[in-house]
Parts: sequence; structure tokens; C-alpha cells
Amino acid sequence: MSSAIILPVESHIYRLFKQLVSQQKILMFAGVPGVGKSLMLQQAALLAHQAGRVLHQMQWDVSRTAFEMHPYVLERYPEVDGVTHAVVRKAVGLWARGALANWHATYTTPDHLLMGELPLVGNRLTELVQRQADAAETLLAADFTTFVVPAPSKALREVIEAARAASIAQPRHENEKWDAPPNVLQMLWEDLHAAAVWDGLTDSKTADYDPAVYLAAFERLLRHRNSETVLIDQQFKSQTSAYDLPPIASQLRASEAQVLAIVQDVEARWTLADIEKDVTNWYMV
Repeated sequence: MSSAIILPVESHIYRLFKQLVSQQKILMFAGVPGVGKSLMLQQAALLAHQAGRVLHQMQWDVSRTAFEMHPYVLERYPEVDGVTHAVVRKAVGLWARGALANWHATYTTPDHLLMGELPLVGNRLTELVQRQADAAETLLAADFTTFVVPAPSKALREVIEAARAASIAQPRHENEKWDAPPNVLQMLWEDLHAAAVWDGLTDSKTADYDPAVYLAAFERLLRHRNSETVLIDQQFKSQTSAYDLPPIASQLRASEAQVLAIVQDVEARWTLADIEKDVTNWYMV
């Protein structure tokens, strides 16, 4: 069964996505797991395909898996309880900036569209929102690049979390087995909440999902990037997995040689303590 556009044509989200997929070269969906990023990306991808764009993808789960499954990394920096090792998070972020610049240099015509999915929280591709003096910075800050932040209501967030638990138990797509489990979802929200407290965005002692705090935190994270907020207060039911996409021309993924070179470069440049400190302070962009 192929995926279908389920966004109401009269909705703000539909109109926004129609505009973005016709005008942008890079479209990144950012947010903690469990806010609907995958479904929103799928819907935008379907609209982009409909508009004749050639689609390419960068996805945190796919990118990190290329690193985590490498024998060198698997032996030294394995995932523990669903949490990616700090060294891997650092390495993936450094790789991503170079991969994005290489992609742009390769696909120069305006019909190509790169769509990304990145959590940011806990240093998961956070490097893409940091200002750095490299070729990727010009692209990431350009008018043709937009970061989209889906923000579900509190009630809808609970529905999404329940659906995620069910999809992990009985996946409808290969990628669903890599989704963050419920314990990691809660850990990431607590991480974001702590960052919001540090930044003076909230004084709440309760680390429960709060759309206002969530949006304020991501607005700060994306202050060096063009961004759009998508408020979601209704459930969009799909008969297929959110990972069922139209044809993708390329998936940005590090080769085994690239993984080894980048991880060893990280090891040479920083101590493990320095990396862990940097990853812990991910929100200081």
C-alpha cells in the first residue's frame, strides 16, 4: 500500500508545506522524538514528489546506524539501553556538515531537494545548527534552507508516544525498529527541559512535555537558522508507516572508510572527557 497525502488541503500545514517544497533546496525537520517529525516529513515529501522535485534524505537514525554498526565503533563505543555513545554523536555531527556540503556541490540544479530529520537534543546532529567556519555554514544559513519544528499539543503527544510504542513492538517498516523507545523519549525530554531551565525559559521543576517550553527551547536552538513552527492539535491517521516515502534518489550515509576516518579523527582531537562534556553541553549553540 502506497502512502497518501492525509493533510487537509485547507490546513495551514498543507499550505506551508506546498510553499516550502516548491521553493527550498534544503528542508530539515527538527524536534525531539515523538512529536510527529517522520509523518510531517513524509507528507512534505509526497507533496514535493507531486511537484516534480528529486528527493534526497538525511536522517539521524540512518546516519548513526552507519557509525554504530562499524566493527571499530561497535567494539569501543556500543549503544547502551538505546542511548548512542557520546563519541558516535560527536562523529556523526561532524560527518553531517561535510556530507551536506558535498551533496550541495553534487546536486546543483534546482529540482533537487534534501529533506532531513534531526532530534538535535543531546547532541544528535546539533552541529547543523551551530555556526561554524566551513562550507556547510553558508548552506545552512541560506534563504533556501528551512528548519521545520512540529509541535503537537500535550494530548496529541501522548497519542504519538503510545503509537510509537506499538510500532516498535510490531514495526510496519524496517526503520521503525530504530525509533527511540519510551525510556529514551522521556530522557530526551528531560534533557531538553534541563536546557530550558538553564536558559531561563522555564522555572518548572516538573519535566513533563510542555509545548510552550518545547517551542521556546527550539526557537533558541535555531536562532541562527531560518525556521518554521508547525502547531499540531489533531491526529492525522495514516494506513501506512510514516517511513513509507516516495522515491528517494539518495540517502546521505557515511561509508565504512568515512566512519573509521572520522571516529579516529575525533579520538585524536579530543579526550573522552572533553567529548562527553561537549555532548552534555549540546544546547550551548
